[in-house]
Amino acid sequence: MKTVPQRSGVAEPIRNEAPRAKALRVLRQWVYDGELAAGEAIPSERELAKRLDVALATVQRALRVLESEGVITKHEGRTRTVRANAANQSGLLSDTVLLLAESAELKPLLDSQPYGWAGYVARGAFSELSDGAAHTMVLGSRALTPAALERLLHGKPLGVIIPDMIDMMLDVAASARLAADEGVQCVIYGDEPGYEFFDRVAPDHETGSYELARWLMQRGRRKIVTFWQRPLNSSWAHSRYAGYARAMREAGLEPRPPIIAPMPIMDDLSEDQARVIRIQSVAGSLVASFIPTPQIDAIMVVSDGEVAAVQGALTMLGKAPNREVEVVGYDNYWEQSSSRNWQTAGPTATVDKDNVNTGRELVRLLFQRINNELPPEPQLRLIKPKLRVLA
Repeated sequence: MKTVPQRSGVAEPIRNEAPRAKALRVLRQWVYDGELAAGEAIPSERELAKRLDVALATVQRALRVLESEGVITKHEGRTRTVRANAANQSGLLSDTVLLLAESAELKPLLDSQPYGWAGYVARGAFSELSDGAAHTMVLGSRALTPAALERLLHGKPLGVIIPDMIDMMLDVAASARLAADEGVQCVIYGDEPGYEFFDRVAPDHETGSYELARWLMQRGRRKIVTFWQRPLNSSWAHSRYAGYARAMREAGLEPRPPIIAPMPIMDDLSEDQARVIRIQSVAGSLVASFIPTPQIDAIMVVSDGEVAAVQGALTMLGKAPNREVEVVGYDNYWEQSSSRNWQTAGPTATVDKDNVNTGRELVRLLFQRINNELPPEPQLRLIKPKLRVLA
């Protein structure tokens, strides 16, 4: 159960303590608190540098930023004053949470089976916020620029939630740093490098992959491999391979290197041509696994959308999908995947990351941070995925 966040007595935000960020944050706070009163002359640059314990050049850069934002006005000579309405800007968004998401992703949760599309993270967060504990402002992540986000953050919103976003103009870690610079609490989805400085919620990919591999072993599969579109170069991929490897070792089996079939360039090709080329590419990556004898009996595919290509490649190599070589997916969207037209068999199982609950947990974590219910260090919440058997 959430409580309405209170401004007083909250924990210090997880902040960027670089000199320029610190100078900007403190100067803005002096304006909002009235310590730098509207219409009165601001202390000299040297005095500010001494009070802030930063270099003179740092103060000068911070003052230029505040001038460009319209918070202060520079007059002839070196005199600067606070604009009359600057102190009121902090109250405009003080009870509002900014949610970076496309509005089309925020339809009511009517699906009897919430599939694994990324938009369900934002949808879960929006659903959790809709109980009225705070106002919500939805910001279209594909149109939002860093400069626009920074202007909104100057208004001191209650907090910021950055869910799973695709095709956005913003960098997640950079956006979270902007919030930290403004003293605004922020929670983000995922656990990629650079995210460790912020409160975040991510799927427990290691557990999901582990349980999927164990399920295959219970069905008698022992020659299990993982299949990727690209080398392991992300945190979630490393976690998924770690779960697979742990399950294999516990069963007394040696983990196998991933099979990688890079995505070929298929610009200006028809759907049928692209399908054939993709299947041929995957078949080329799998052929060595059956010469001179079959060396695999199950494939853990990176995502449900790639299952059809893997099954088509197996058929091309004369292997019956899900009988001679079992194929399982991940992310839980096979039933809504356009690639179902390629193969009707589908994966025998997949992993649902529980995206809706992940989005709700982002909101709960944000409110706990605002209400001073957490340790000072950044928190990571892992959401346990759900094994979903389809066969």
